[in-house]
Amino acid sequence: MMHYRKAENVERELSKSEWRFDDCVPKTQKDFLWMQVKGATKVSNVIEYAQAALNKGEHRCLVWSGSGGGVVKTISCAEVLKRSHPLYQVTRMAYNR
Repeated sequence: MMHYRKAENVERELSKSEWRFDDCVPKTQKDFLWMQVKGATKVSNVIEYAQAALNKGEHRCLVWSGSGGGVVKTISCAEVLKRSHPLYQVTRMAYNR
């Protein structure tokens, strides 16, 4: 423990320019609704927003992403939304260092 030094925990926000999963989004749908869920996100708020966007027809493609404590909430949001809308699910996982 003599040479132990506490490192800094830094999480970077992903942007659409760093998107790694081009095969998940149709080529014609580059303007998709991207819902980023974090550990402190209220599930009911993001579900309402996503449902409203799908009902209005603003977006036809929806992407859920989460990291850390938000992974479980991300999965829950996708499952809840699948019950109310006929959606096709593509699941991809990745990790950041």
